[in-house]
Amino acid sequence: MDIAPLDVLTFQNETKKANKFKKLPTLRGIHEIKELLDIIAPYGHVIGGYARWVCSPVKYPEPAQDCDIYCNDEASFHALQAILDKQFIQDRSSKFSILYGQRKNTKGRGVESWAINPQLPAINLIKPLIEGNAVLTGTVEDILNNFDFTVTRAAIIDTNTCLVDEDFVQDEVNKKLVLKNIHCPVGTSLRIIKYTNKGYKIGAYDILPVFLDWETRPVDYKRDLISNVQQIGIVTELMDATEKTKKTVDYKAKLAALPSSLQRSVLKGDTDAVGLALGSFYEKMSVD
Repeated sequence: MDIAPLDVLTFQNETKKANKFKKLPTLRGIHEIKELLDIIAPYGHVIGGYARWVCSPVKYPEPAQDCDIYCNDEASFHALQAILDKQFIQDRSSKFSILYGQRKNTKGRGVESWAINPQLPAINLIKPLIEGNAVLTGTVEDILNNFDFTVTRAAIIDTNTCLVDEDFVQDEVNKKLVLKNIHCPVGTSLRIIKYTNKGYKIGAYDILPVFLDWETRPVDYKRDLISNVQQIGIVTELMDATEKTKKTVDYKAKLAALPSSLQRSVLKGDTDAVGLALGSFYEKMSVD
């Protein structure tokens, strides 16, 4: 049975709960970022996966790969970026974020002193954008409201306190994925895969809105998204091609279908450049 767009919206609105938050104590991970929290305090907060790990009631929660910092506004972002640029090295910059690795300084006899703390995770400074369905700047509540899963709706308020979704504890303990927001149906699907690989689970009823969301999207959006996904598939295939395959007509035709910058990176076998390009595709799908 076909579902009309209005019915899709009704379904989604009925399955979304009101956005309510509560405070939890920090349980781990503060020592590693204490100095960083002092630096960013006037400008923004650590929100997302690292905050989830810090306050998770699970005895051994899934660790976060990096520390995402969201800023209060554009002025705060530029001020914080200037500070971080002096302390750290930019590993990568994209339309949506700047990834920093920790800078090491060598003093006398090869003894290494660290900029802040050797246990500090990679720092991901999120750019203050409001684009598509994504809100990447504002108050803590504004940003948390925009997150997809209840178990990722967590922010470090201070060294002792986190702000989380009202359902955070029960869903984190049960390792259950509950959607409260969809930026992009494909991007959300990829994030579901990411979290199920970490041991989280999602029911058929909870995943249904992802597929229904596609029906509400305009034709141009679908066309652009399909093109992006196809490019990801083509690039991945070409990078894995053997020397024999590279001589085929099919290989040359697929290569010609890519933007010229990607063509050059593929031909050079530049995995860093290709990885950065693919990362920007995935990043865009996560915030659309």
